[in-house]
Amino acid sequence: MAKLTEKEREKLPESAFAFPKERKEPLIDAHHVQEAIARSSLLLALLELLQAIQYSTHSLSGKVILSSYALAGRGDIDLEI
Repeated sequence: MAKLTEKEREKLPESAFAFPKERKEPLIDAHHVQEAIARSSLLLALLELLQAIQYSTHSLSGKVILSSYALAGRGDIDLEI
């Protein structure tokens, strides 16, 4: 892997980076490209996990709310809304 010095990194155009605004992940050789792909794949996996957790949480809270309405409809619970 080619190690970039700070000066070499500063000379690179924004288009040489996977994240140009932050100037992160320079894509200057195959190894750097592989590293960027690996990091983005990990990030995508984490985002998918977070979405699954969020969906599960919303789904569970929805079931709790529906159960509460069902109990209130039967007269078991006085639910004021």
